[in-house]
Amino acid sequence: MRSSPAHTFEPSLPGTTPTVLLADDDPWIRLYLSKLLSQEGYRVAEAENGEQALLLFAQTQPEIVLLDALMPSLDGFECCRRLRTLDADLPCLMITALEDQASVDKAFAAGASDYITKPIYWPVLRQRIRHLLKARQTLANLRQQSARERALNRVVRAIRTSLQLEQIFSVATREICQLVEADRVSISVYRPQEQHWRIISEYSTQAGSYLGCLIPDSESPIAQQLKQGNVVLLAAADQAEGWAYISSMAKAYPGSWLLVPLHGSDSPEFDSPAPWGSLCLQLKTARPDWLAANQDLILTLADHLSIAIQQAELFEQVQKLNRTLEEKVQARTAELDRQVQELQRLDRLKTDFLSTVSHELRTPLSSMKMAIRLLSDALLPTQGAAKPLDPAKISRYLAVLNQECEREIKLVEDLLDLQQLETLSSPPQPRWLELKEWLPPIVEPFVQEARSRGQSFSLEICAELPALFTLPEVLRAVLVELLKNACKFTPAHHRISLQVTNTPPHLEIQICNTGITIPPAEQKRVFEKFYRVPSSDPWRQGGTGLGLALVQQRVNLLQGEIHLNSEADHTCFTLRLPRVFSISGQQRSAQPRA
Repeated sequence: MRSSPAHTFEPSLPGTTPTVLLADDDPWIRLYLSKLLSQEGYRVAEAENGEQALLLFAQTQPEIVLLDALMPSLDGFECCRRLRTLDADLPCLMITALEDQASVDKAFAAGASDYITKPIYWPVLRQRIRHLLKARQTLANLRQQSARERALNRVVRAIRTSLQLEQIFSVATREICQLVEADRVSISVYRPQEQHWRIISEYSTQAGSYLGCLIPDSESPIAQQLKQGNVVLLAAADQAEGWAYISSMAKAYPGSWLLVPLHGSDSPEFDSPAPWGSLCLQLKTARPDWLAANQDLILTLADHLSIAIQQAELFEQVQKLNRTLEEKVQARTAELDRQVQELQRLDRLKTDFLSTVSHELRTPLSSMKMAIRLLSDALLPTQGAAKPLDPAKISRYLAVLNQECEREIKLVEDLLDLQQLETLSSPPQPRWLELKEWLPPIVEPFVQEARSRGQSFSLEICAELPALFTLPEVLRAVLVELLKNACKFTPAHHRISLQVTNTPPHLEIQICNTGITIPPAEQKRVFEKFYRVPSSDPWRQGGTGLGLALVQQRVNLLQGEIHLNSEADHTCFTLRLPRVFSISGQQRSAQPRA
């Protein structure tokens, strides 16, 4: 149950006085009836004939008409017919000396509400007038109530057929304003964190808008009453000092105000300390009777609005949960797709690896088998007769055997090294290196190989290069693999460079070559195990795709980082190493040598 109004101001206003249109060609009867009617509190408009009665009807809009049946120019019957055409609910009382049945039938056929004969007996006429006016008022009330119910149904139907609050509020403010004949209807939402009320919807018959206005929550008697769940009723807002929250609004609507709290799904009427918002109706002219007549209707509409707010908020919560669920399902589906794709990629990788390893293992063996057969043909006698030895052929066959045997051993060693690095429990012991002295002997074989391939090779070591505390053999293996790849894939007449720079607290080693570009999509995968950059001839350069995977594992062991940048026929591997290797397990760094 809602609380009673917080404040009520009830100035007394005079009631309305019914107007009686009296039409009779006898001036004495008009004088007699006019005097009696005036004494009863009616306003009287007098007409001498039917035509004059029609003119006065348009000017005075009477609540009841007293007509003489026989008048010059336009008799009472025709005048009654025309008046009922203008106002179907207008009570018309025929006053005549005619008592025959035909005249009575003619009067009622013309639309007369009642029939009284002369001479006039005032007590009877007075009751007939009162009865007809009461019947008219009852009919008007019934029609008004029917219209209000139809309008209320429209409002409720409009509210309940939509779950969009903006649409609900737009329809509700318009329909309520028209239903109760207010001058302005608005809806405000309460924001406790911001400490204000914000007008989010309004409908007004006047110029000017307050949509979007912020109403302070503090020091507002209206806000305090609404937050307590009370209906605020101001019979005359201009007399309620300190209650109006927007001065311009109070000036524009100085009449009657009615404010009702609205409750959402998070603010049930009895449990929440604050409402969702409020419904406000305003009049320019104070009309306490309007407030009394419409308060119950407005409370009913406010309850329907609260239900609509709760339904809309619950719908939004359901929609939000659905969106969250859909996002989770999509994310899970995408994750499953990625897992499936990864499994497919691993399956392809396994197939490629098996194919590559099979090829790489079989190729040296086939070459060795062919060299052994040729060597046998060159050394063993044919049909008991010894063959003359050809040292050049024998040397060539032995070289092939040695080369293919080394190739087979290298493949097996790479596989073993990869497995060993992945299961390594403790790294080898680091030691200090002077790169200026340690690096040139490692680079020299590749300088010679580059020359034999028609490539140029340059080595640059910065002058102020400090000692490096690291794992020498692991670093050697990394550099050898990168230099071997540079020589292998650099075209003739292009250059290879190795640069060492000091970028405290790191040392940076760059191995670059020109004449080749690795596609961006492939750059992210070159360090994957068994992966080789696609080529039109996959067997041209050989290899198992383990080299750079071993490099990545060894760089991790060195506690460093390696990056690849390849564009515009220029490929560069950048190796960043800490100047002092952190000894694993002891959580300390070695001190540099003096």
